[in-house]
Amino acid sequence: MTVRRRAHISLEALRPLLESNGWDVSLDETLKADFQDATGKYRLIADKDGRIYLRRTSLAAKPRGKMIQKEGRSYAIQTESILIQDIATTLDSIDEFSQTLSEMLSLARLSSKDQSQ
Repeated sequence: MTVRRRAHISLEALRPLLESNGWDVSLDETLKADFQDATGKYRLIADKDGRIYLRRTSLAAKPRGKMIQKEGRSYAIQTESILIQDIATTLDSIDEFSQTLSEMLSLARLSSKDQSQ
């Protein structure tokens, strides 16, 4: 998923905004932040050109398990279906970051409800 460049963003300025909301942040050429709650695991990637990518990974259905007996040995088998959602956008300025991230999280959670219906 590609989005066009818009602005020069200070990635270091985004760190405290994310950390104060429970995100684990690493910073090099890009900012990478991870967060997990009951709705899934989130990975945020931002670059200095204002591009922001959010990936949400969650279970699409409850895990299913079963036991199989074969030649006197028991095997436990578990199957999980994973839903991955990617959302991308760009910022014109750092002032848009908090509102944009909030909207991206809302879109990810809303679209997962659409998928489950």
